[in-house]
Amino acid sequence: MGAAHLLFEMMVTVLMVVQTKPQNEETTMLNTTDKIIKHKVGLLNLADELGNVSKACQVMGMSRDTFYRYKSALDDGGVEALFERTRRKPNLANRVDQATEDAVIKNATDFPAYGQARTSNELRKLGVFVSPSGVRSI
Repeated sequence: MGAAHLLFEMMVTVLMVVQTKPQNEETTMLNTTDKIIKHKVGLLNLADELGNVSKACQVMGMSRDTFYRYKSALDDGGVEALFERTRRKPNLANRVDQATEDAVIKNATDFPAYGQARTSNELRKLGVFVSPSGVRSI
């Protein structure tokens, strides 16, 4: 009950701060409809509205370290810096050449009832060597 009551008190505080702000005051709020960064922008906007980073982080359930990482990313690269970027490099060594991929796709569309083993055997007769699991992966 204590945690729920504390959360309710914080939400009431947030609503009071939002309602007491003058409507004609120029705001520098970030606006986005992209689901990927909406929670990040929401945290930054809430901290700006409350004027208290700790309360905003507590309400949103995030650490202050996370807030400051988001803020530095925003300051360095703008809203585009808030998008998730993968650190993995694509493993192109596992890809087959484009001619093999095109042959598998053509055979699969021409004969949709064939399974991966039969497609592999039929392509082997045509001179395209790809394993049944390779057919499935394409």
